[in-house]
Amino acid sequence: MRPRSSEAGMTIIELLIAISFLGISLLALLTLLLTGYLDVTAGGRVSKTTSYARQMMEQLRNQPFNPGPTANLDFRACRLR
Repeated sequence: MRPRSSEAGMTIIELLIAISFLGISLLALLTLLLTGYLDVTAGGRVSKTTSYARQMMEQLRNQPFNPGPTANLDFRACRLR
């Protein structure tokens, strides 16, 4: 039998622990990236919606005002008693 040195290598348990640690780390990173992507996508939709609403309000402001026909009513004569 050969004597074990301190540089003998990794055991299977150490290898499994390292793989587990890497797997959990990569899963956390993937979750973080997915959440960030969804937040950016939702923010883009809100920005587009806000821009569309502002365009519609600007169009409504720029339309000419038409008060409509008047009936030539004398409101002083229509007082309620």
